[in-house]
Amino acid sequence: MPKHPLEKLLQEHCPQGVEFLPLKEVCALRTGERITTKEMRANAPYPVWGGGVQPTGRYHAYNFEEAITIARAGSAGHVGFQVGKFWATDVCFVASKKEDMPALIKFVFYVLQSNQNKLRANLYGATMPKLDKGVLYDFPIPLPPLIVQEKIVTILDCFTELTAELTARKKQYSYYLNALLDFGRDPSGGGGVTRESYDFTHALLKKSFKVEWVELGEATHRVANVKWKDNNSNYAYIDLASVDRELSKITQTTPINAKNAPSRARYIVKTKDVLLGTTRPLLKRYTLVEPQHNGQICSTGFCVLRADTTKVLPEWIFYNIASRRFLNHAQAWQEGTSYPMLADKHVMSFTIPLPPLVVQEKIIEILDQFHTLTTDLQQGLPAEIEAREKQYTHYLNALLNFSTTS
Repeated sequence: MPKHPLEKLLQEHCPQGVEFLPLKEVCALRTGERITTKEMRANAPYPVWGGGVQPTGRYHAYNFEEAITIARAGSAGHVGFQVGKFWATDVCFVASKKEDMPALIKFVFYVLQSNQNKLRANLYGATMPKLDKGVLYDFPIPLPPLIVQEKIVTILDCFTELTAELTARKKQYSYYLNALLDFGRDPSGGGGVTRESYDFTHALLKKSFKVEWVELGEATHRVANVKWKDNNSNYAYIDLASVDRELSKITQTTPINAKNAPSRARYIVKTKDVLLGTTRPLLKRYTLVEPQHNGQICSTGFCVLRADTTKVLPEWIFYNIASRRFLNHAQAWQEGTSYPMLADKHVMSFTIPLPPLVVQEKIIEILDQFHTLTTDLQQGLPAEIEAREKQYTHYLNALLNFSTTS
């Protein structure tokens, strides 16, 4: 049997082996509290964690701080570690530090993360699988001395540096995206602000120019539906799953024709159309159509925004859709609780600022650079990321395998 990577340290501090205790004795455990999507706000300070691998929204209050989240339903069995304050819903188990228990909460997180497959093997329910509470609460947690826990946490934290750098780049990109698209007035906010053009000095560009506000419907063209009758052509079908939400790119398509096309395969797209997923719009599923997908078919699950280029550049629409303003707009107008939808008419009513085309070009150039930097770690450095992930997985499993010490 292979030795533990920290065998010397273990022999020094726990020569008799490592004790295992059930999770319910190691941590304080409970489920979160239910809130609805209507209560969430995109600009609220605290993330909301439920049954997904990403936050489901943001909320004005929090009910936990620095704790482990374990999805109870949805992506049941997924384990996450939340550094700051957050709101956990009732489809999320939360494990937090228990007073007087010699267990680092980050160490317990790594133990549970390395055992996600075992947790997922204990789901119940066919239509919506859920994690068995008893299995989670009784899950055995090794408890080596704190000095060993600290060493393991330090080693494993080192392997997450790329992810941390990516997060920092995303925050920087988000800041500049919203700052560069800030033109002082917002007609959608009410208060009697008109949409007449006005003189504006941009704080970041240090330039003055005229700006007007228009609804997206006034700056875009209608798109055509495919006619399937007597149509012998083959197409690539772009559905919601085709768009990678992290990269904002179409990464996969399905071959279709008149015989096998799904009922939602209707819109003919062109290069530089902006596709916005209107099913669960807060998931931020949007993309610019690239040349290789020109003339192909997309789902009615997208709102297709085709720029009137006499007024607006396609990339300008793309970045405005990516802004915090649009997220707030989508939050306000989406309908439905379990399967929220944003009607196309509400997409088209969103107001965007229209500076001169030359100013749009300059801001797009800046944002393109940030967008590229943000996606580099995910797309431009795949080999390094893959190697780090393999290393991380190896050490995660090796460092937390205490069967080698018994």
